[in-house]
Amino acid sequence: FVQALATSGVILRLLSEAALSYEQDYDNIRHGRYAEPHDMYTRNAQNHPLSVGRQTARFVAEAVGTMARRTRAAEEDRRVTIPRGDAYPEYYRTAFHYQTNGWMSRESADAYETSTETLFLGRQDAMQ
Repeated sequence: FVQALATSGVILRLLSEAALSYEQDYDNIRHGRYAEPHDMYTRNAQNHPLSVGRQTARFVAEAVGTMARRTRAAEEDRRVTIPRGDAYPEYYRTAFHYQTNGWMSRESADAYETSTETLFLGRQDAMQ
């Protein structure tokens, strides 16, 4: 699989698209179109080695759990227990992509943040 990606140029294309995205985003910040993200520079708590270690451990643990639930494909792995009523649409009552606790916990949100940053090669701020 990795060999096929490498020989097809997919990896180079993804990295090139990421670089172009960063360049466009930085140009927009430089010209005052919007403010720089709080974590643009490495001197913040999010980029401290201990924080990066916690984020990585959380991401790996969630990825292992997600893959196990996806492999089982059991209906109970798709349900999320939240209070009934009109406060939440049905969409929020489903464990999206087999996430732990669906959308409805801080732990899930933190793991989702790290996983999307990984998936999109760190371009989450630029995409938002």
